[in-house]
Amino acid sequence: MGTSFRENSAKIFLSVFIGFLVIAFIFTGYESFNGGANSVGTVGNEPITIDEYNQAFQNMTRYYANANGGKQLTSQQIEAMRLKQMAVENIANQKLTIILGKELNISASPAEIKEKVKAYPYFQDNNQFSINRYKQLLAANGISPQQFEDDIAKQILTSKLNPLTANIRPSKKFLQQILELKKDTVKVTGLKINKNALKSHIKVSNSEINTFLKDKENLKRVEAMFKDRKPSLDQPAQVKASHILIRDKAEMDKIAKNVTAKNFAEMAKKHGTDGTKSKGGDLGWFSKGRMVPEFEQAAFGLKKGVVSKPVKTNFGYHLIMVTGKKKAKVAKLSEYKNKLATELIQDTKKDDLDKLFNSIKTQAKNNIKNISALKKLANKYNLALESDLYIEPVTPQSGSLNLQGSQLSKILNEANDQLKVEEFDDALSASIISFKKDLKKKLPTLKDIEAQYRYRVSTGVRGQLMDKVRTDHPVKISNKI
Repeated sequence: MGTSFRENSAKIFLSVFIGFLVIAFIFTGYESFNGGANSVGTVGNEPITIDEYNQAFQNMTRYYANANGGKQLTSQQIEAMRLKQMAVENIANQKLTIILGKELNISASPAEIKEKVKAYPYFQDNNQFSINRYKQLLAANGISPQQFEDDIAKQILTSKLNPLTANIRPSKKFLQQILELKKDTVKVTGLKINKNALKSHIKVSNSEINTFLKDKENLKRVEAMFKDRKPSLDQPAQVKASHILIRDKAEMDKIAKNVTAKNFAEMAKKHGTDGTKSKGGDLGWFSKGRMVPEFEQAAFGLKKGVVSKPVKTNFGYHLIMVTGKKKAKVAKLSEYKNKLATELIQDTKKDDLDKLFNSIKTQAKNNIKNISALKKLANKYNLALESDLYIEPVTPQSGSLNLQGSQLSKILNEANDQLKVEEFDDALSASIISFKKDLKKKLPTLKDIEAQYRYRVSTGVRGQLMDKVRTDHPVKISNKI
């Protein structure tokens, strides 16, 4: 439904919960594994089963499809986002965490699991845990109670592992050394120019497009591009709706008698029980597949400006009013043919691209001290701009400039109280920057540094624990994933 209601939707909640349990350790590489008929890999001697992989992969694709406006992901998108690999890596991390918990004699008791399950509002009816609602929601998402409770146990285990290293304190000598290094912090202003990203700014005339498309081979290339992109170009039917959610049926029956299209927003603010009430129940635009079925069926069946009868879902009772409708639109080659041809032609204009690339570099260098001019240049060509960036010796970060180690070292080593200008250039990009030491920047206190580095130290210790577990229980993943 709308932003708030979508976040509270049981389907989305369960997909995210099962697929993305928060693991405090980073998965770093794996060995190749030929695999058997029923597994896609192993963690130590324990298999990663096909069923585990399929469930994790489905949850992940469902999550990203919802984030993509409800559009089904293409095979190219799935491959580019590495969703298959991510699904297996998540499972492996969970299994490694369970092993670590066992080695440290940490686990989740049945009572803890039961308490956490009962606390979720999605499974409650009139503020009381409902076993029927619990089973219904899980069944609607193809999840068994045992699977859900196993994942709850993993979450509890992770929450118990985190405090083990949370109270590790860096030494005072270490903190003072960090403070000394921070005195050499350098202030940087810079513009990152990605050469390939400039292709869209290369001018192509209508006559060039027409000549290009007269060639049958070129037309075939355009048609192939369109076929590949079509799933993301098609626009599904959408509705824009508002709702009033009431948990109790008797209360809903009473309120429904007084709700009209004119007072709908006011009544939603007064009587609504979810996060959309402050916005008059506004749920925004959504396509099919984003909502629970009962709500979706009612919303797409309503005429614009008409208030529905109470609609029962697992969340309670809804009054729905559709405030806008968009018909489904199937993308046609004729609508995108010229645009796709333009892209292909732009790929061939290497001389024009070099000329534009060099022109922007010159403009950036000439205006490196003029933030206003740099912003205009960045906005015109969609360039990465950092106008208030601080690079410190301890953990040098360059933000969207994405400078390399040798470049960061050069800045830190050569910086003084005089402004310097530098160009870092390669075949694909250029960074035009100015920098000097910021002698006026207020330094953090030792207390501030301790708070920052306690987290980093604890993260490092957790990483070392996981490295030890991974060494003792190697992760092997099928090379077919």
